[in-house]
Amino acid sequence: MLPSCLRRPVPTVESMALVAGAGFLFSLSPGPSMLFVISRSINRNRRLGASAAIGLALGGMALAVITAVGAGTLLADSSWLLTTVRIGGALYLGYLAADTLRGLRDISTLEVTADTTADSAITAIRQGFFVELLNPKTVLFFLAFLPGFVDTDMGHIGLQMLVLGLLIPLTAIPSDVTVALVAGSMAERLRNRTDLRMALEVVSALILFALAIRVAMSV
Repeated sequence: MLPSCLRRPVPTVESMALVAGAGFLFSLSPGPSMLFVISRSINRNRRLGASAAIGLALGGMALAVITAVGAGTLLADSSWLLTTVRIGGALYLGYLAADTLRGLRDISTLEVTADTTADSAITAIRQGFFVELLNPKTVLFFLAFLPGFVDTDMGHIGLQMLVLGLLIPLTAIPSDVTVALVAGSMAERLRNRTDLRMALEVVSALILFALAIRVAMSV
């Protein structure tokens, strides 16, 4: 066996394949990320739902970096810091829900093709990024799940955690984008009727409020 200093400071192919497969399977189960994508898709359109999915992936990648440098352990060991992040995430989701409801009064004047600009896509990406970044359960999942696939003999534990952690949000992109396309396509067929469009907005807001409560009560 080669000395640890001469071995690759990255996870084995087998470990990466297992983590990628597990990440993809996890992404298929209904959860906060999927519900957030659905809310954005029915509230706006499938393009912005897909943008939100990309934002979630970027937020997950940022959390992978945080976990790899050791900040994730600090978060997990500090109850007050964990609570602060949790409340921040819940408040942000609540803000998005309230913002959705505020738009109901102007819905009759909105065009069906509204919110398809580049600025709107960037906004959806930013929203998804912060929703995932302020989700402490993702950090705890990384800390509980990834160490089992790290080869301590290779050294460079942080780098191995980073590589494995990045795989999880990347493997979630296909399922989240598919959900956005399906939910958005179904919603867009109903948007020619003002009453149904308003109902979609209310459903979107209720999903966001439910997510806010779930995040606030989690951990």
